Amino acid sequence: MGRNFLFKLPNEIDKLMLLAEEIRRLPEYLQLDKKSRYTLDLALEEMAGNIILYGYDVPGERVIEIGIEFGASEVVLTLRDDGKPFNPLAAEPPPSGDVEERDIGGVGVYLVRSMVRSMEYRREQGRNVLTLRIGRGE
Repeated sequence: MGRNFLFKLPNEIDKLMLLAEEIRRLPEYLQLDKKSRYTLDLALEEMAGNIILYGYDVPGERVIEIGIEFGASEVVLTLRDDGKPFNPLAAEPPPSGDVEERDIGGVGVYLVRSMVRSMEYRREQGRNVLTLRIGRGE
């Protein structure tokens, strides 16, 4: 049986960086293989960062719930927020072509989608619920 953690993250980028550092010190995190650690780091920072930067129309402190379940075969990352509805599964892939000619943005969500085992989104009681499954040792 795995171990579950629940973190409450204020919608501030510097708090996200502090939380990422805290997670990287967990014994369960340190037991992950290099690829799983990288995928978890990227998924957390990209998805929570997008919520912080783009999820709210009105300024003010909000709390994002971040759950991490370290299971035997996978890590499950769940983010819950009360921001604007946003389904990353419906996001268009970034345009191909010369990097210098593209607009900034859109690549992170696509990259995370390509790296995780699965991604599920639902809107529940006025909240976005995003669940990402990261395979261990894949």
